[in-house]
Formats: sequence, C-alpha cells, structure tokens
Amino acid sequence: MRQEEQVQEEFHELLNRIRCKRKRCSGQTLVPIKIYEKSKFIISVFRCPICLKKYNISFPLDVLEELLELVKFSYFYCDVCGTDNFEKYTHGYEANLSRHRILMKCKKCKKLRAKIATNRIWNEIASRAHKAYNKSFPEIEEVVEAFEERLPSRAIEMCPECSFPLKPDHVFCDNCGLQIRCVQCNAIIPQNSLFCVECGTKLVKSVDE
Repeated sequence: MRQEEQVQEEFHELLNRIRCKRKRCSGQTLVPIKIYEKSKFIISVFRCPICLKKYNISFPLDVLEELLELVKFSYFYCDVCGTDNFEKYTHGYEANLSRHRILMKCKKCKKLRAKIATNRIWNEIASRAHKAYNKSFPEIEEVVEAFEERLPSRAIEMCPECSFPLKPDHVFCDNCGLQIRCVQCNAIIPQNSLFCVECGTKLVKSVDE
C-alpha cells in the first residue's frame, strides 16, 4: 500500500512540474514543444497555451516512461491555443536523421507549429497515442522510405535551431541566423557541420560573418 502511495505521489509531483506556475493560468497543463535525451537527463521545452510562457524543464532519465504517458496526447496539441491536432500532423526526420520534426497547422488558430523529439521518444509517443486513439501507426521503414523520397527536392520548412518558418532557398534563418544552406551549391546543411557535405565548402557561423 505504501509503495502504491509513493508511486502516486511521484506521479503527481511529475504532473505538477508540467503545469503553469502563473496564478492567472490556474495550473494549466503545459504543452510540450521539444523532448530529447541528453546524457542521463530528459531535456524539454514546454509552453503554456494560455499565457504563452515557455518553460525549460529537465527530468531524470528514469522517469521517461511516466513522462511519455503524461504527454502522449498533449504532444499533438497546439502550444499557442491548446487545440488537439492529432489528425492534422505530419512528420519526418531532420537532416541528420537523429531527431524527428513534427509539423501541424492548427485547425483552430491556423498557425503552423513544430515539435521536435529524438527518434526513440517520438516513436514511443506516437505509438502510445495511436494505440489510445485506436489508429494504426506506420512502420518505421515506411516513414524512412517516404522521407528519403523527398530528399532530392532539398525541401526544408522550419529552422532546426529555433523552429522559425524558413523561406525557400534562404541561406540563413531570418530569426536566429543559423546557416541552413551552402552558399556555393545550395545544399541543406546538417546541424553541427563545419563543411558542406556536398561540395566541401567551409561554412560560416552566422549572417554577421
């Protein structure tokens, strides 16, 4: 009995960490934007859909299962208005294939929103959500094949650093200055690269340089 009470107490403590702390929001549950693993921690960014305040929250890796259960629905909510967009999302790998980018145009506020998660976390969230909604989730091979078919177009929609919408063929992100494309061959640049993987041109660090 004591063990069950302890589990419930830890679960509610975790739940309270993802609630807005502002009084006027009355403990509103936060909507996740980014969730990824780093060393022995889970690094995450949440937003309150009422006051729009962002929260950077880290969790120990051993609470991953509980956290996934808490966010399996809210991960598909619009972080601006809180609307459920489970039926509206699309997803694919980032350029380095280690993280997933989930895009959704909110059916209520009409804003394009982006979510980011490592592949492991995304697969867990998606499979749990699809099971709960009684929907079929595509096999990972199908997702990879569909994404690779789009690679020749060199299409990129959101900045991998700040999630700002990108304009076609822009070399730098207009918001944070991250270099998106090579200045010589216009190929998309994987994150943390020093040289273009297509032509070998050395990359600049920002628009100021």
